[in-house]
Amino acid sequence: FYMSNMSPQFPSFNRGGWKKLETQIRAWADSQGDLFVVTGPVFRDNRGEIGSNGVTVPGYYYKVVYAPEREEMIGFLMPNEKINGSLESYTKSVDWIESLTGLDFFYQLDDQQEIALESKTDIKAWGFGSSTSSTNSVHNPSHTASTSVQCIGHAKSSGSRCKNQTKNQNKYCQVHQSQAPGYQKPPVSGHKARCNATTQSGSQCKRNASSGSRFCWQHK
Repeated sequence: FYMSNMSPQFPSFNRGGWKKLETQIRAWADSQGDLFVVTGPVFRDNRGEIGSNGVTVPGYYYKVVYAPEREEMIGFLMPNEKINGSLESYTKSVDWIESLTGLDFFYQLDDQQEIALESKTDIKAWGFGSSTSSTNSVHNPSHTASTSVQCIGHAKSSGSRCKNQTKNQNKYCQVHQSQAPGYQKPPVSGHKARCNATTQSGSQCKRNASSGSRFCWQHK
């Protein structure tokens, strides 16, 4: 463990609600395929400082999860304290957590795809409380293989073969689906003009502008 990759949590939080969340995410990875998980602190309503160097104890922690094979995203925000509620009660859209932290997650995705996935959270699509999920029965034409294989796609920057594992029948991972023969970019229904506001990180807001406006609901 490196101190640069650590952040202080209260024992009741670390061994309780946070552990429960990490266990649930591992169960999803076992039953639903590869996941991308981003974790970090949120320095709001901080809980003081510890140690001779005055390390800040964050007020909150977040996780955002992306299931590329199922095209689903979900976010979580938890206070750094004993957690009594269900995991479902701490879910947020990835958009919401981006607004809170000023970070831009999964920016490598196509803009329209990123907007569509980050703006919604379908709790029923994840299957809380068990290592299996009803989403396993959802039919996906490109996800029919029973075992994982190495993606046959190639990185554009280096030209080397992708190291991701995939269960997609065409043997391309979600990142390299555009390289598959006959690939067609999926349409995004209901897409409107993009918000013209700039976020705290300096990037353009990814939400759709409200009807009759050049800005989303947050930046009006």
